[in-house]
Amino acid sequence: LDIALKGTDFKYVIHAKAGEISSAEQENFGEKNSIELMDEIIEDYGIELDVDNYKIHVYKKMGEVIDFVLDSRYNMPGITITTD
Repeated sequence: LDIALKGTDFKYVIHAKAGEISSAEQENFGEKNSIELMDEIIEDYGIELDVDNYKIHVYKKMGEVIDFVLDSRYNMPGITITTD
């Protein structure tokens, strides 16, 4: 990411635990523009990015598992759709 974001105002924060993101071999990596390098990083390392203005949050998998079942009968009385 340092190479891909060099010369830009973007900063990044890696939220993945150590060892979650596996290594990948790169050849001629710095010879492309930033967009192509970021696409290659996402594909090769299998990461997900959450971009907040100039701050990029890097995750192995975004989100978290929540043990909750939404009961639509309890939480929503019904859905009414009116078309004209």
